[in-house]
Amino acid sequence: MRVATSALLAAFPLGYLLSAWLPLRLAVRRGAAVGLRLTEPALHTAQRITVIVLDKSGTITADELAVVSVDPVEPDHDRNLRWFAGALEHSAEDPVGRAIAKLAGRGHLTDVVQTPGFGISGSVDRHPVRVGRPDWIGLDHVGGDGTTVAVEVDARALGHITVDDVVREDALASVDRLRTLGLAPVLVSDGTSHNTERLGVAVGIDVLHAEVAPEKRARVVTELQEAGQVVAMVGPSPANADALEVADLAVCSGPAPGPSSIGLDTLAVDAVAGALSLSRTALSVIRTNRVIGLVTPVVGLVGAGLGVLSPLLGLVFGVVAALLVVGNSLRLRAAAKL
Repeated sequence: MRVATSALLAAFPLGYLLSAWLPLRLAVRRGAAVGLRLTEPALHTAQRITVIVLDKSGTITADELAVVSVDPVEPDHDRNLRWFAGALEHSAEDPVGRAIAKLAGRGHLTDVVQTPGFGISGSVDRHPVRVGRPDWIGLDHVGGDGTTVAVEVDARALGHITVDDVVREDALASVDRLRTLGLAPVLVSDGTSHNTERLGVAVGIDVLHAEVAPEKRARVVTELQEAGQVVAMVGPSPANADALEVADLAVCSGPAPGPSSIGLDTLAVDAVAGALSLSRTALSVIRTNRVIGLVTPVVGLVGAGLGVLSPLLGLVFGVVAALLVVGNSLRLRAAAKL
C-alpha cells in the first residue's frame, strides 16, 4: 500500500494536464492585451512557416496614403487647386481620393460621377470639377514617385496633386526581425513596378510582385506552395480573402478565414513579427512542458517502486513536477516584445 500510494501520488499527471493548456491560456491572454487573437492550430502552423507574403497596405506602410506634393500650373492656383479637389474627393471611396479629401472641407457637391479608370467629376459650389488621370484632364503626366492626378475647374486645368505611401518608421527593422525568425519576406502590391521596387528597397525586401490586385493574390500564394514553401499571407480581410484562404497561415485584421489564422488589430509588420514570435515561443514551451509532464511521472514511478519515495515525498514530487511546468510556462511573460 505504501508503494502503491507513493506511485499514485508521484505519477499523477497534473504537469502533463497543464502542459498545453496553461501556455496557450497565457499566450492568448498576453496577445489579447495588444489586439492579438491566437488559436492552437495557428501555433502549430506558425512553427512551419518558411515564407511570409505581405500586402504592402497597412504592413510596411500606413493604412492611408498621404498627399506629398501639390503643383499648380500657376502659383495663384494653389488655393483653388486644394479646395476644389479636396471637396470633390469627399465623394470618392478609393485610397487616393481619401488622401486628397483631407485637403479641404466637403463644400456643396452635386452631380458627382465616378468614371472607372479615369477619375471623378462633379459640381463643387456650382463649379464643374474633374480630378483624375492627367491625360483625361489634358495635362502631361508628371513622372516620379507616388500616384499623380490632375485637377480641372471650370474647364481649366489647375495643376497636379501627388499622393504616396507612408512607409512605417520601424518597417526595415521589423522585416529584419522576420528574417531572424527564419522567414523569407515577399512583398505584393497593386502599385506600379516603380513604386513597388522603391518600397522594397526602403524596407529591404527583394522578392516583389507589383500590379497584383487583391483578388489575384491567391495565385502568388499557390505558386510559392507549389515550390515547396509553407506560406503565411498577411493582409486585410475581406480584401485579400482568396489569398488568405489558400495560405497555410492567414494573418489578417478582419474576419478569420479558418482555424489556422491569427487575428491582429493592426497589421503593422512589427506586430506581425511579434505575433509569430509569440506563437513559436508558446509552441516551444508546450513541447518542453510535455517532456516534463511525461518524464517526471516515470521517474516518480521508478522511485516509488524502489521504495525511495514515501507517500509524502511522492506528493511533493508530483507537486514539484507541476511547478516545473508552471515555471516553464511563465517564460511567455518574458517572450520577445509584441
